Amino acid sequence: MVATASLPDKARELFAEDDLPEEFGWVAWLSPRHMRLFAVELNAALAAPSVEKLTTLLDSWRATAEVDRSPEVQQTIERNRASGRFAPVDKWLATRHTT
Repeated sequence: MVATASLPDKARELFAEDDLPEEFGWVAWLSPRHMRLFAVELNAALAAPSVEKLTTLLDSWRATAEVDRSPEVQQTIERNRASGRFAPVDKWLATRHTT
């Protein structure tokens, strides 16, 4: 009989092992900045694990990884950023994350 680990246990493997668990291979698609943010949020979520909240967190980060992996999406984002379209959001983020 093969024991299956719970979702929190599988998520903890991300911090314990050198290789990514197969279920979390998408983590490698995250940009370096997103990977650091994901690690912080995952660590916080594992402190008091709720399978529902952990599932939502992982689903959200997997979607982010898919965006990070797509050159077409990245080009669109950079094109919009260069046009100044994101300027208000960038300014807001800069003031919000300086502390």
